[in-house]
Amino acid sequence: MKFGINTTNRLLIVTMLAPAIVLIFLFILFPIIRLIFLSFTDTHLMRANSGNFIGLKNVSYILRDIYFWQSLKVTIIYTFSTVIGS
Repeated sequence: MKFGINTTNRLLIVTMLAPAIVLIFLFILFPIIRLIFLSFTDTHLMRANSGNFIGLKNVSYILRDIYFWQSLKVTIIYTFSTVIGS
């Protein structure tokens, strides 16, 4: 008795998984990769390909912004109160 996946079953599995893998890439991985790329540029989203590489300047800007810290505080409070309350 032989156990395992034969060639026909393997092809069927790959055929069934391929659309899901493509959709995961299109709707999850591609936007994350694009987000990381855009975070290192000064791109204006209304003008495609207008950005220059600025490195970690965006990160340093947001860490100095008081509204970022206020939003983070509210988000943490909301998250903890929702988790504890449920």
